[in-house]
Order: sequence, then structure tokens, then C-alpha cells
Amino acid sequence: MTTPDQERDLREVLRLKYLPIGEGFDIRHLDEYERFLGLTIDEQQIYMSTVSDDAAELFIALLTARALYKDPVDRHPGSITQDKVNAYPDRYQWEIEAADVDGAHLKGDRRHDG
Repeated sequence: MTTPDQERDLREVLRLKYLPIGEGFDIRHLDEYERFLGLTIDEQQIYMSTVSDDAAELFIALLTARALYKDPVDRHPGSITQDKVNAYPDRYQWEIEAADVDGAHLKGDRRHDG
């Protein structure tokens, strides 16, 4: 049995929306779950073909819980925080286009396009 704090921590470590307790989630197999979730899709399919039907249901539930997971950085839409910038530098990086000599004309500025 785990406490609510332990469950929250487990969800964050495994990046799961919920722990699939009803499908047989057992904290004693945490390393196995982490390894499985770290596999590629093809490797996961091969792995699931080697386990029992009950175990496959658990792994499918883990994949479902992972698909529904939202990273804490993305949980508050609308606010661009430093955590979001750090997590997604390509998304939030921008550069000023080159200006002409007097600085009045920026690339794409249609007011001065001739």
C-alpha cells in the first residue's frame, strides 16, 4: 500500500496520469515498468508478446496512463515560464531579423518595402 504522496511521486517518476492499480500495478516491479516505458514502440510490442495476457493488460494500461500524462511544465497553458523556455527552447527561441543601417527597416516590415 502506498500513501498519496508516494503515488504522486511514482506518477511523476514514471510520467503517468494515474497508477493502473486495478490492472495489477505493483511497486515491487517499478524497475520493470521503467524499463518497459523506456523502450521504443517496436520493442514494447515485442516485449508484450512474451508476457501473459494479464501482464500485457497492465503494460497497455501503463502506456495509456503515459499517453494521458501532462508534464508539469505544460499544465498551466497561457503562461510562458522559464521552465517552459528551458523545456522547449526551439518553441520559444526567437531572433530579431537584420535591420538596415539606420535601424528603421526590419525584414518583413512592409512600411518601407520599396
